[in-house]
Amino acid sequence: MVPPSHPARRIRIVTADDHAVVRAGLRALLGRQADMEVVGDASSARELEECVRRTKPDVVVVDLRMPGGGVLDAVHVASHEVGAAVVIFSAFDDVSDAAHAFRAGASGYVLKQSLEGDLVTAIRRVRAGKRYVDPPLAARMMEERIDLEGDGPMSRLASLTEREALVLDLVARGHTGPEIATELGVRLGTVETFRHRIRKKLGLKSRAEVTQFARASGFRRERP
Repeated sequence: MVPPSHPARRIRIVTADDHAVVRAGLRALLGRQADMEVVGDASSARELEECVRRTKPDVVVVDLRMPGGGVLDAVHVASHEVGAAVVIFSAFDDVSDAAHAFRAGASGYVLKQSLEGDLVTAIRRVRAGKRYVDPPLAARMMEERIDLEGDGPMSRLASLTEREALVLDLVARGHTGPEIATELGVRLGTVETFRHRIRKKLGLKSRAEVTQFARASGFRRERP
């Protein structure tokens, strides 16, 4: 006797956007897809991190520019800690935003002005382990030669957490270790830990190289 066939498991999705109407629209759109279900949503990066850790989704759909910052950190958590594929759903077609998002762990980037079917297609593609970039944005990235696979320090900047980026920003501005500790309200040993992580992520060999790179690159963290 042939055992009965079972339908494939639905793609479990978490959405994140600071506008409730957008989250409701996404839930309605994705809920109409036979192979998808929304298992959670969030209105901030902090809520997103908590939600993905709790629900363990297959795919995360997130607005890149939510108030409060920390979205790239949340993308990193979803992608690297939870193992979810991440689709950026943004109103902005900024190639720099896209490059940073992909380097932080995103697999897809869809513009909010695109057709509804484009987001659905992107979700299915990233769930299958592929990459999706909204065609107009992809064309611009090719024209500007944006390298998503770069392996130098500049290409790795997006891998820094918000806190690490802030430390690097302060280093670039000439702050000493004790001054950074005071600025962040942490111990000097914690600052050294951040510096060590930055050095490893950027592929630099010493504290002096971190300082030299920060100043030479003109690195500045975008503050909310």
